Amino acid sequence: MLTTGLILILASLGLAQGLFLSFYLLRLKNGNNKSNIFLALFILGLTIRVGKSVLNYYMSLENW
Repeated sequence: MLTTGLILILASLGLAQGLFLSFYLLRLKNGNNKSNIFLALFILGLTIRVGKSVLNYYMSLENW
C-alpha cells in the first residue's frame, strides 16, 4: 500500500512539473519562439498522455 501511494505522489509531481514547464515555455519571450512553442506542445502532449495512464491505473476509466 505504501508503494502505490508513493508511486501516485511521484507521478502527480511529474505531471505538475510537466504542466508547469509547458506553460512556462509558452509564456517565454526570449529565444526562438517557434521551437519553444513546439517543445511546450510536445511536453504538454506527453503530460496529458501520462496523466491519462495514471488516472486509468488508479481509477477505472470506462471506454467510450
